[in-house]
Amino acid sequence: MFVKSYIINQSEETIADVETTAAQTNSHIIELQDVVDPTLKSQLATEIHKDLDLYITTFHKVVELDNSSKLLLDESLTPKGGEAAGKFYEVMINAKEVGNAEIVYLAGISNQKIYLTGLIVESFLRNPNQSSYESVTNQIASTNLTKDSLTAIITNQDSIVLIDAAFDLLNEY
Repeated sequence: MFVKSYIINQSEETIADVETTAAQTNSHIIELQDVVDPTLKSQLATEIHKDLDLYITTFHKVVELDNSSKLLLDESLTPKGGEAAGKFYEVMINAKEVGNAEIVYLAGISNQKIYLTGLIVESFLRNPNQSSYESVTNQIASTNLTKDSLTAIITNQDSIVLIDAAFDLLNEY
C-alpha cells in the first residue's frame, strides 16, 4: 500500500514509509521462522527475503525513474517550451506592428499550444499510458499544422527565423 501511496504522492515521507514497512516485514519474517518447521524454515525465509529485496529494489528503480522524469521536465522540456513561447511572442509583436492580425492570431495559438503541450507532457510523465501518449503526439501534430499556416503567410525575414527557431525547439521538446 505504501508503494501505491508513493505513486500517488511522490515524497520523501512516502519513500520512508516503504522503507519502514520493508523493515517491519523483515522483522515479521524473523519472528515467523521460530514457528515454521525447521526443514522448511531456511528455504522459506530465503525465498521471502529474496522476494522482498527484489520488491524494494524495483521500488527504488521506480523512484529513480520518477526523479529522472522530473529532472527532464525541469531542466530540458520546461526551458525549451518557454524559449519557444518567447519566440512566438516576438512574432506576435512583429505582426502587430505591421497590422497583420492573422499572424498575431496564429502565433498566439502556437503559443497556447506550447503551454498545453507542456501540461500534457507533464501528465504523461506522471501517468504514462496510451491515452496520454496519444494526447501528446496529437498536440504536437496540431502545433506543426499551425507552423505550415504561419510559414505560408509570413514575409518578415526576422519572423521567419523566429518561427523556424521556435519549431526547432519544439522538435527537441
